[in-house]
Amino acid sequence: MASHEDLQPPFWHTRSGYGIQPPLTDQAVSEAERLLGVTLPEALLDLLRRQNGGQVSESRSAFPTTRPTSWSSDHVPFNSVMGIGHREQTLSLLDSPS
Repeated sequence: MASHEDLQPPFWHTRSGYGIQPPLTDQAVSEAERLLGVTLPEALLDLLRRQNGGQVSESRSAFPTTRPTSWSSDHVPFNSVMGIGHREQTLSLLDSPS
């Protein structure tokens, strides 16, 4: 029997390793929350535990809006998610200003 998740379009773009950090650990989450001074949302952590950052699949690469933006009349782009880590030449949530 297929789960609800199996019926959804994939979230991650699987043909690119761009922006992917090493697998997420509890230690990395604790470090990120301490450095950033926040508690990261569990939904984000669930997503990053499946793949720690990277490019979003084309079917999910836009976020709808009800007001026009500088990008479009009905959406903003959503093409990648930063992971948590220290992979060389890869941006991370740890590179965000706190």
